[in-house]
Amino acid sequence: MPSVDSVVVGLGVMGASALYELARRGRDCLGLEQYWAGHPLGSSHGESRIIRQAYYEHPDYVPLVQEAWRAWRDLEDATGWRLLTETGGLMVGRSDSALVRGALVSAEQHHLPHDLLDAAALMRRFPAFRVADGDVGVYEPRAGFLMAERATEALLSEAQRHGAAIHLGCQVQGIAPEGGGVVVHTAEGPIRARHAVVAAGPWTPALLPAWPVPLTVERQAVTWLRAQVPQWFHPSRFPVYMREETSGETFYGFPSLDGSTVKLARHHGGEATSPGRVSRHATAQDIAVAQHFAQETFPALTLHVAQSTVCLYTNTPDRHFVVGPLSQEAPHIVVLAGFSGHGFKFGPAIGRVAADLLEAPEAGPALFRPDRFQGAAPT
Repeated sequence: MPSVDSVVVGLGVMGASALYELARRGRDCLGLEQYWAGHPLGSSHGESRIIRQAYYEHPDYVPLVQEAWRAWRDLEDATGWRLLTETGGLMVGRSDSALVRGALVSAEQHHLPHDLLDAAALMRRFPAFRVADGDVGVYEPRAGFLMAERATEALLSEAQRHGAAIHLGCQVQGIAPEGGGVVVHTAEGPIRARHAVVAAGPWTPALLPAWPVPLTVERQAVTWLRAQVPQWFHPSRFPVYMREETSGETFYGFPSLDGSTVKLARHHGGEATSPGRVSRHATAQDIAVAQHFAQETFPALTLHVAQSTVCLYTNTPDRHFVVGPLSQEAPHIVVLAGFSGHGFKFGPAIGRVAADLLEAPEAGPALFRPDRFQGAAPT
């Protein structure tokens, strides 16, 4: 039976980050991926991801995203690849919306530079937007986007440069503690390790059926529309953004990366699914949702769909991450899961947390502890 110090199951951005950090620390480590590097079947594909610091979800995320920001810049220096583009970020909604209130709390608590714009000021600064009189925007200069697929590739490349082995097309069938270590059962035979990191994304519920953390998988469609005034959407003039509508629905989007099309999507609101049965093509209804939002918010966008794709969110009930040991009895198995559609930006920081947890099982952030769902029935 092959044996290594540490095995990482799943090589999306979180698994790639963990593998990179373990290799950087000198561990003998192996990364397993059931498909191919950068595949479009999970949660780490689709061109770009937002990175923002005035974090409306909870102020405790701010130091972690700042650590991740620095780590992405370090990865750029190591590889010579451009991964992170700073555009500024805009959180738009009513002044009492969760998005605006939360962004302001994080900005003020962590002394982040930001501007609070009324509707008129927002549209003067960013003429692509059309917002209602009662809307406001929280603008932060330290936000932007990551090139998602290139970022994951960079992590894997650096992991290999530091000595990690990668096995693609390897189907993991089970993970079991054994004799103070772990055995990972694969279609090609078992692998023994002292430690394991499970970063299986939407496959986590099937891979760990007895794990008492209630995860749900949600289908999400993403659409690229053509711009009729492309210069308004250039990264030098247009920020990454999120907008909470009066209905409670939230949308997000990016500048144009190709000079003619603009990526946008609804954040949550998709149907429950699983990786084995999800419809992976955008439907007419998916596209209509994106077009309606664009029509209301961006007069300089056409309704012409240039591209669409589907990705998967793996959600927790509170939409905070799950990062911690599998159980008290198996502290040498660390699970990274439930990133709820806002995890990508944190990849390198989560990789460091995972490596720390293998050395000290109590090292993880309290907000992400798996045992906060103690007693919950698995879904």
